[in-house]
Amino acid sequence: MEHDEKTASKSDVAWIYKLVLGRAHEVEERLIEREGKPIGWLLSDFFQSGEFRSTAIEKLERGIPLEELRDPLPEGLLDWVKATLPLEPSAVPLLDRARGWSALYSVLFDDAAFRASFEASAHVFSDDVRDRLAKMAQDPERFMRVGAVDEITTGGVRGWSVNPKTPDRGSTVELWVDGDFVAAAPVDRFRRDIQDRFGGEGRTGFFIETPHGLPDNRAHRLEIVDGPSGRLLQRLERPARTPSPTQAQVLKQELEAVRAALAKIEARIAAEDRNDPFDPQAYPAYYEAVYRAGGSGHVVAGPDDAPVTVVVDVEGVDQFAIEEALLALAGQVGGVRWTLAVIGAGVESQPFIRDVGQRIEWTTGRALKARGASLFVDDMRGFLNGLSADETVVFAPASGVCAPDALVRLVEAMRPAEVLAAYGDEDSFDDAEGAVGEAAHRDPLFKPGFDPDLLAQTPYVGRLTALTGAVLRKVGLSAAAAGLAPQDALLRAGLSPDQVGHVERVIFSRRVSVAYDDAEQAQVWLSCVKRAYEGVPGVKVEPFDDILGASLPWAVRLRRQASGTAAVIIPTKDSLDLLRPCIESIEKNRDANRTRIEIIIIDHESRDPDTRAYLDELQARGAVKVLPYAGDFNWALMNNLAAGETQAEVLVFLNNDTVVISPDWIDVLCSEAMRPEIGVVGGRLLYRDGAIQHAGFVWREGVSGFLVHEGVGAPGADGGYMGRHALTHASIAVTGACMAMEARKFKELGGFDPASFPVEGNDVDLCLRAWDRNYRVLYTPGATLYHLESVTRGYSRDGEKRKVAARANARLLSRWGQVFARDRWFNGHFSRDSRPFHRLRPPR
Repeated sequence: MEHDEKTASKSDVAWIYKLVLGRAHEVEERLIEREGKPIGWLLSDFFQSGEFRSTAIEKLERGIPLEELRDPLPEGLLDWVKATLPLEPSAVPLLDRARGWSALYSVLFDDAAFRASFEASAHVFSDDVRDRLAKMAQDPERFMRVGAVDEITTGGVRGWSVNPKTPDRGSTVELWVDGDFVAAAPVDRFRRDIQDRFGGEGRTGFFIETPHGLPDNRAHRLEIVDGPSGRLLQRLERPARTPSPTQAQVLKQELEAVRAALAKIEARIAAEDRNDPFDPQAYPAYYEAVYRAGGSGHVVAGPDDAPVTVVVDVEGVDQFAIEEALLALAGQVGGVRWTLAVIGAGVESQPFIRDVGQRIEWTTGRALKARGASLFVDDMRGFLNGLSADETVVFAPASGVCAPDALVRLVEAMRPAEVLAAYGDEDSFDDAEGAVGEAAHRDPLFKPGFDPDLLAQTPYVGRLTALTGAVLRKVGLSAAAAGLAPQDALLRAGLSPDQVGHVERVIFSRRVSVAYDDAEQAQVWLSCVKRAYEGVPGVKVEPFDDILGASLPWAVRLRRQASGTAAVIIPTKDSLDLLRPCIESIEKNRDANRTRIEIIIIDHESRDPDTRAYLDELQARGAVKVLPYAGDFNWALMNNLAAGETQAEVLVFLNNDTVVISPDWIDVLCSEAMRPEIGVVGGRLLYRDGAIQHAGFVWREGVSGFLVHEGVGAPGADGGYMGRHALTHASIAVTGACMAMEARKFKELGGFDPASFPVEGNDVDLCLRAWDRNYRVLYTPGATLYHLESVTRGYSRDGEKRKVAARANARLLSRWGQVFARDRWFNGHFSRDSRPFHRLRPPR
């Protein structure tokens, strides 16, 4: 049966997801929709998708190996490929040796039978995608390493290997003889001739010592393979020879073989450690390596003059958990002087708690000093009135245990005078598995820096929270907030991000046995937020909902009333097929918004008669204002000129390749942008297929691709890590494809920078200038749009476009790299060289 005639089962569709997109399918319905379609057609459809463009083709053409971006090849994928796809017989041994995505794609796109399977359905490819796939097949060296053997001696094999796109990227090479692995060596020797050809530092040479020599007594096939990718660099057929090594040479070669094998194993272990994926199964081992084997790290001594009170809430917690919580406090390190106050203790539990303190003192010599005359607090109002303004109050519920350095790290985080509260990262442990020090840890919450907007939707700061006496005396503790009273106090205090410290370490672990009802907690928090915003005009607090169906049962939603005027500014050139749906989607949803809008189109020398007629028709009926622009494409300049032509209170910069999904999108953007403390607001953008294209930017310090869109390729209904995709939150930057800013603030910052960033980087530069002026930048999913990314200008992949992007990145780093050395909303536990929130690394 021909491949394009074979129809796909649900299992085949699931494998196609993994083969093309490197991930599992979203929901069962996706498989059912595609079941029964020809496999060749499905492969064509997936390979021309927006997700494959952004997550594979674009990265390959930038010289970034897919192995750095994806999980390892799924188990069973190669078996399915060999059993299902049409391949030449010569491809099978190459697939058997494929260790990564680059090698797998190289084999497939080099294979004539596989390429032929697309010909019958090639019409589903756009021209540029078909051209790129052809280049991958015809010129795989563009995307991976090349090399050659220069000399074969009795001692080994000498040659060179280089990635033409990234000549300084290190690698290893392997020697195979007749299909069997023989030895490996690093590519680290200087080669002037290769440096002259490809640039870089020139460390592209290798010498592989042959442990047992080569089998010269018979003809053999010698292959040099790139270690990380499995790419075949060169194959040589060698005739038989007669000399044989001496016994001493054999022993030496055997010893070198052992050394080489150990080096290879160590390199692979390091690579696995580096690429360990973030998931609940991986975290227990990560915790063991970082927090137990690695110790607690640097612990500072607590200041002697800093009074600290630890408030332990024991309500609803059994005696065993209470005792372990108090034992954890008794074992605190770092020299912090603290006293204890217990809340929520009934009369029947108080004798037991006193006895725990007594036994701790007997066995450790450490006394749990009670605050005042009694250990137990019955009068919360009197307790708060008795606090000194500079006192630190740490709320540590007995539903979990504090890490040994929890108090000293919270105190250290609150050392700056302006910091009035602090919180830290947390996880959970299964107390059914054994004692606190033995149980496996799981479900980490690696939190962003303090974000008042995120806190207004979910009490993400967690159960272990510290506040100063001054704050608590001012706002009090609400009995109605129950166990969320400290977080409620922090919300009502109205502190700025600079006034709240964040400890990027796991300093509190929740007990699995003390479960919380998400729905009940959401109702409590909904009431807390309503009380906090009671009397604030134009703010409505509601149960959480999301237009794409993201489910966050523990969150709430704030809707802010909008009014006033906004100018939607859209640069365009021809492209009527993009512009018309964009304008129509704005017009369709105009009545769903209270904000009065005007549409300004900056026409960059449109020549298409249909586009000109459409612009004339829009202008004639007063639907838009058209501003002509001539000259080189300069996105920043075009938007600046348009901003000078309107008196609207809010400027909304919009690409012509967008389509509105959220009916009230303008009200959402403008109501946030008009807040005095907010500088820039950006929306959630989707690809045509509904996958996320942009959910804010993440600044990944220390890597070449330091700015990356969050959420790329995730299903639209995916809430993201800690719900970030579906919640309004602070972001280092948002994209200019949909960006709103109050006009007076835009002018205060001087608008976009058309000289330094005419095409690329202008949106990020404006956001960083806003942060620098103490304005916050927000991402909000309340404004959700489709975005056919860069359709008008084309992707910045080749020639001059790549140079423009590289220059913009270099200027951004030069201008802002020292100011924003860390993205405070991207937790330090996450790797900086993979998809955001996807892999773990020990925090610096």
